[in-house]
Amino acid sequence: LGVYARVHFAGAATPEAENTWCATAAAALVPLAGPVSASLVPRVLAAGTPLVPFGDPAAVRPLDDWLAAHTGVRCGAPAQALAHALDAGPVARHALDRGRTEAARHVPDAVAERLPAPPEQARQIA
Repeated sequence: LGVYARVHFAGAATPEAENTWCATAAAALVPLAGPVSASLVPRVLAAGTPLVPFGDPAAVRPLDDWLAAHTGVRCGAPAQALAHALDAGPVARHALDRGRTEAARHVPDAVAERLPAPPEQARQIA
């Protein structure tokens, strides 16, 4: 991708550090060799950071399909996806807004609101 001098490998990090990095990053490049952590995608999108998956096409395709459905943008080739992610134009801003909206659906309170109420018997046990 030609960004080696500007890429930082974060490694394991505290949630606070990860949130700071996501919020200040121009883009989050996510190398995929298999399924991605389900919580990573909404955390990155909630920060308003473009997500650029790359790597094994079989691993990238499901995430790319999900991003296309929920942000309106298909990533495509990594270099193209990164260029699009760094674009501050109206299409990119709209995709980020849609990503933030989708991420908000995955915070614990929003998920809890969508869950059915437990049966009466389960409430008595708790």
